[in-house]
Amino acid sequence: SVTRFELNDDTVRTPNRSLKQLLKSESAGDDAEIKLRDLKRWETKLNRKLPDLVSAWLTDDAQTYLLRRSMSKKHEHQSAFSFAGQYFGTMLEKVILLIHGKTGQAAFPISLDVAMDPEVELRKWMSSLEGTSEDESDVVVDATVLEESKRDVDPPRKKKVRSDK
Repeated sequence: SVTRFELNDDTVRTPNRSLKQLLKSESAGDDAEIKLRDLKRWETKLNRKLPDLVSAWLTDDAQTYLLRRSMSKKHEHQSAFSFAGQYFGTMLEKVILLIHGKTGQAAFPISLDVAMDPEVELRKWMSSLEGTSEDESDVVVDATVLEESKRDVDPPRKKKVRSDK
């Protein structure tokens, strides 16, 4: 990212050369820094959706993992904010709200395990609710939150129909 730009006689006389020099000064670390700020912005947005005293945050390992994933070839032109939003969908928020509602838990660190396999790990979070409710069938019904949220993230793909004309 460009953090400093000087308009001087040389820039006016030879703008192309000055622009090339400016772009050469951008480092690979700049991209990682931007992606990290994006992840923090996603984290802030998630927390705004949660009740006042509830907090969720990415652990350092989870941050590193998600940064690396968001910088892969497949996602290089996508912001880390957008990547995290699509990666977790509404699943994480729904599970946090459910657990908070049933237990009062207010702190939700998003660990490397959750970042690597959100569906499996959030199912584990949901299974921790067993026995905390008077009506245990609530937990089974609430497990559908994961399935519904997964559909939000990964809509079913349409099969291509081949025409033999």
